[in-house]
Amino acid sequence: FNKGKTRYLNRYIPPSIREITDDDYDISIFRDHILNVLCDGDPVAARVIEDAIAWDLRNVGGNRKWMILFTSEEGLGKDLFFIALKKLYGERNCEDLQLEDLTERFRPWFLEACYLFLGEVDDSVVKNKKLKGWIKKIISDASFRVEALKGVDSVRVKAAFTIWGSSN
Repeated sequence: FNKGKTRYLNRYIPPSIREITDDDYDISIFRDHILNVLCDGDPVAARVIEDAIAWDLRNVGGNRKWMILFTSEEGLGKDLFFIALKKLYGERNCEDLQLEDLTERFRPWFLEACYLFLGEVDDSVVKNKKLKGWIKKIISDASFRVEALKGVDSVRVKAAFTIWGSSN
C-alpha cells in the first residue's frame, strides 16, 4: 500500500481468533507443557516464554531483538508447541525454515512471513560466519535488501521478524 510518497509492503494477515465466552475455558495444558516439558520445571524460564508470546501478540510488527532456542531430545513436543504458536500468530504469517534457507540467494519467505521457525539449529551457527551474520541481522535490523524471486531485482524491505528455533 502507499502512504504519501512512501510505498509499503505489508502482507501480514491478522489471525482469526474467536472470542471465548465459556468461563470454564482452560489453557493449563498449554502452560503445563511449557513449564514441565519445554522448561523442565523451571518457572522463570516458563515465564520468559509466556512473556515473549504475550509481547509478540501485543506488538505485531515489533522486533523482539532476540530469539528463543529450544534444545532437547526428540519427542518432547517442540514442534507441537510451534504448531500452537502458528495458530496464535496466524499461519500465513509464519514460515518453517532450515538454517540454509537464511543464506540462500532467493528468499521468498522474506516478503511473506514475520514469524520464523528454524529447525535443526546446531553449532554451524557459531562456525559459519555468514549464517551467524544473517541471524544477527534478521534479529537486530529493520531494513533489508533481498532478492526474493528469481528474475526479479532486489527489493528494499523494512520488516521485523520474530524467530523461534529448535534443535535435538
